[in-house]
Amino acid sequence: LPDNTLLILFYFSVCGVPFILFSIFYQWIKVKKWCPLCLSVVGVILLEICLFMFYPNKFLESNFVKPLLLLLFSCLTSVLILYFFKRLLQEQVEAFENRIETLKIKRNPIILTTLFNRGQQVIIPKKHQISIGNKQSHTVITTVLNPKCQPCAKMVENIITLLEEHPQEILWQIRFDGIEWKEYHPVNQIQLHLIQLCNNEKEDSVKLQIIKDWYRSQSVYWFAKKYPINEFMSETITDFAEQNADNKQLNVKKVPTIWINNREFPKEYSVKDIPFLLADLNLLLKLTK
Repeated sequence: LPDNTLLILFYFSVCGVPFILFSIFYQWIKVKKWCPLCLSVVGVILLEICLFMFYPNKFLESNFVKPLLLLLFSCLTSVLILYFFKRLLQEQVEAFENRIETLKIKRNPIILTTLFNRGQQVIIPKKHQISIGNKQSHTVITTVLNPKCQPCAKMVENIITLLEEHPQEILWQIRFDGIEWKEYHPVNQIQLHLIQLCNNEKEDSVKLQIIKDWYRSQSVYWFAKKYPINEFMSETITDFAEQNADNKQLNVKKVPTIWINNREFPKEYSVKDIPFLLADLNLLLKLTK
């Protein structure tokens, strides 16, 4: 092989020196068990370095200072890279540990009770909303959403995941925010489109797919092409007008808004925290009564 190629191979081998030290230390001190495959890799790297160092090659015989400096540079670079990844892993471990500690605090029954009792309890009308899930469920999640709201899209994604993982344990009631108008208004177009589609369907899986398709794309053109509607029925327009009137009575000030069993869901929690509440149904019913 050309001298330049051999020199490059030599430098790559030297870069593996920190790995040799780490591998031997980890197996000897931490694991207390030797890995034949790891030792084989270490042996190959050491053999390459020894051949370059002790087997006569004119690029080492003629000028030993340059390879030595590059060797030190390679070792330093390898150590810095290892240090960087060690710090990165440490930060990830610390973030994970902080999340565990946060979950412990959030799951404390005293804190749960305090935060849920702080939330407003309302009476949500059973009419004028889209219902998906088990109608006999003890856990009813009600949301007020806006079709073009990005935080709403994120919440919808999380609730859909929750429904798919716990299909028999949750009833999801969907309400939309819009303009209270007794006739068709362009601002309410998407809301009317979603309501009419879902009202015409009996299967929850189809309704869920309709909601999922809209919030994944939030494209009026694409959605209208996939789910065409010639005109909105007067019943749909009336239904949505009454839904908006109910939203005023519920004192909805922002979207998304979420309740569990008519109790306002604490802002300190997210939909992703609901599964651990489902694990203790008696506690959840107590919190939301």
